[in-house]
Formats: sequence, C-alpha cells, structure tokens
Amino acid sequence: MGNGSFKYLNIIKESIASLLYPSKNQCVICGTYTEKGICMNCFSKINWCKGNFYIEEEKFKVCCYSIAYYSSIIMEMILNLKYKKDFRSGEILASYMVEKIIEENISCDLITYIPSDKKTLKRRGFNQSEFLAKKIGSTLELPVKGVLIKAKSTKEQKSLDRENRWINLKESFKLDNKNEIVNKKIILIDDIVTTGATVYFASKELSNVNIKELNVLTVAKIVV
Repeated sequence: MGNGSFKYLNIIKESIASLLYPSKNQCVICGTYTEKGICMNCFSKINWCKGNFYIEEEKFKVCCYSIAYYSSIIMEMILNLKYKKDFRSGEILASYMVEKIIEENISCDLITYIPSDKKTLKRRGFNQSEFLAKKIGSTLELPVKGVLIKAKSTKEQKSLDRENRWINLKESFKLDNKNEIVNKKIILIDDIVTTGATVYFASKELSNVNIKELNVLTVAKIVV
C-alpha cells in the first residue's frame, strides 16, 4: 500500500473521530465554533423555565424546578446523552442545572436521582440521571447518593397516556438506604418531567423518612 493510500485512510479515521468525539470548541448541536459548548444561535432557541411549579396528587405536593422546556435544542441534547452517550452534552446540561440551583437558592445537603431498572441500565450502560447528579454534586461539592431502587420493571413512560403513566409507576420506587437522608435537605434529579408521575412517586417514597426539605430538579419540562 502506497503513501497515498495511508494518507487517505488517516483522513477517513480523522473524519470518523471528529464525528464520534467532536472538538470542545464545537457547538454540540450544529458543530460551529464556540468556546461555550453551545453557540449563541442554538442557545437563543432554548426556552428557559422560570421559578418553580408543583405536582400535587392525593394531598401530597412536590416542588419542582426545570431548566428549560422540552424544545428541539434541549431535546437533542438529552437524547444524545441517553442514547449516544454524548457526555459533553450531559456536562453542559449539568452546568445549567447548577446555575438553576444557585439562581433559585435551593438548599441542599445531599443529591439523589431517579434510578434505572436493571434492563434499562444494561441496555444503555449508564443512568443519565445519575450522570447529571454526579456532575452537579462534583461542581457544588455536595454528596451524591443513590438511595432509591426500582422495585419493579415498568413500561417505558413515553409509550403511555397520562392515566397509564401514573398507574405504571405506582409503588415502583423503594428506599434502599433510609439513614442517608434522615434530617437532610434533598435535591432529586431527573432528565425530563412530563405528567410528573416519576418524580411524584419517587418523592413520595423519599418523604416516608423524616427529611427536612425535598426539591426536584429536571433538565426539561414537557407541557401536557
């Protein structure tokens, strides 16, 4: 094989590598040059959430925060993290969540996250909510503990209507280590809140222990 062929192969390898591992100076969405992870054009398309909101069922109320509505830019970043292991997108999303915690002055002693069931964890290789939680904890120097387990396998929420999402997740979360959260101010991390069933039942299980405060923080909020 001549030098020209080797050069051609190297070009192919470099092209593949640039697709799989984009430069830190490229926008994670469109690939244009930026030093901030997302270029100003893509950043301007994000519809940011303000303040908090509540999910209430059966006289139990959960305080929630989301950084943005589930628009095209945020959606692409979440999906790339979950299904393509685009950890750079995950790091950027986690940094926005850190900003939200600081802006809203959310008190916290410990961060936890929505667990994955064994089948999903095996298929994806990681839990995106745990990834986000650990990045946030590292930045804010807060402990991160997985205190919930998925007590039963459930159908994917995206395939269900509102009523069946709530039925699907009832009694699906169990506390694994109660002592970790007693008398603590907790932030519960997840990627998306839609009907609120996931964070509601997880929060309800956490609240079976004497905790000081519980807030939910997600990347995105879908209006239904």
